[in-house]
Amino acid sequence: MRSKPACPAFTDGGVRAHLGFLCALLLGGAALTCKAAEGVPAALDRSTPPAVHAAIGPVQIVCPAPQKRFPQYDREARAAFWDLYRAGGVTVYCAATFKAGKRRTAASALPINIEHVVPQSQLKRIRGAAADPHNMWPSIEEVNSARQNWRLVNDIPGETLFFKRRREPELAQCDFEVLETGKLAVVEPAPPARGKLARAVLHMYVAYPQLRIGAADIRQMLEWHAMVPVSDEERRRNDDIAALTGVRNAFVDAPDEASRIVTQCRATPGRLVQARVGREAGRK
Repeated sequence: MRSKPACPAFTDGGVRAHLGFLCALLLGGAALTCKAAEGVPAALDRSTPPAVHAAIGPVQIVCPAPQKRFPQYDREARAAFWDLYRAGGVTVYCAATFKAGKRRTAASALPINIEHVVPQSQLKRIRGAAADPHNMWPSIEEVNSARQNWRLVNDIPGETLFFKRRREPELAQCDFEVLETGKLAVVEPAPPARGKLARAVLHMYVAYPQLRIGAADIRQMLEWHAMVPVSDEERRRNDDIAALTGVRNAFVDAPDEASRIVTQCRATPGRLVQARVGREAGRK
């Protein structure tokens, strides 16, 4: 019987720590069993500088898969999501800072709630999808309401901010546009928000094969993903969600392999693919 391959040991502390991170979090529970070198923590320490996310060569990465921790979008799922922001955070569309606490509000007392990037209306019949934290982001409540379940698009003609007449600076300065045409509408989010929005959509598209998203929209999400690099905050959030649900967002872990993850993982969530992780060392 052949023994399972083990991770090699490296003398460089940063590389060893990153190796432990990859083995413990990317390969955990998969076909390969790897451990960090002796004396190295199984997960990447938060104090490790971004440069540790340097490329270390090809590795196997787990395709996005459905989360099973929360079958429904209920009180437990919402409480677990907000625990990801126990120190506060920043909203997805308007980059408004909010504090942690029972009543989460922005500086102008605007209430904060949960935005589903892929709208809940598209997820109702897919078990666990509406409660997947990879698809959930903090949002100013009024912005969430304005988005509704409209498509996210690249370029609405002109530059008319939806909340430009509001007194609250978080809304008045928010680069958020809505174009209504009859009973339909589309939404153009601010360019800095597009990367994280795209990575949420791509994760859901691959993890839940029952989800229907058009090819043109997927191409647009891949473009947005490429335009806005993964931030350190997204990496932290990805680690925390993986600890909560056991599922990682591969588009955060291996951003340069996005097209291949879409094509190879869509039909078989949870499989292993070869990828190079961390080429965007130190980028925010």
